[in-house]
Amino acid sequence: MRQEIESEKAKNKNKISELLLLQKIKLQFEELFQAFDADNNGYISASEVNLDNVSAQILEIFTPLFVEMESLGEQLSKADFCSAAHILYQVSRTSLNIIRFVWCADPWHDGEAGDSEF
Repeated sequence: MRQEIESEKAKNKNKISELLLLQKIKLQFEELFQAFDADNNGYISASEVNLDNVSAQILEIFTPLFVEMESLGEQLSKADFCSAAHILYQVSRTSLNIIRFVWCADPWHDGEAGDSEF
């Protein structure tokens, strides 16, 4: 019985931690939107996006989104941007996990971090 209670407490702590993390990520996406919103009109588009305020890594992550916006001639509100950014975050996180799994599961790899091709 005591073990079940401890297990339930751990699950609740994990849920709270996950909610806090998601809230922090959302705030960071909102800050990114503000950085990208060149004319502060509440929308970003491929033709009106400020790329000067963000790092090269951020640009690399968001380039697929900007390319899609340009090809569709679309603009995004802050809410739309945050939704798209969250999807990119999930995809990149999943991709990283797959890369790590493949890299670690490679029987020809000796496990040295410097030997990776990535």
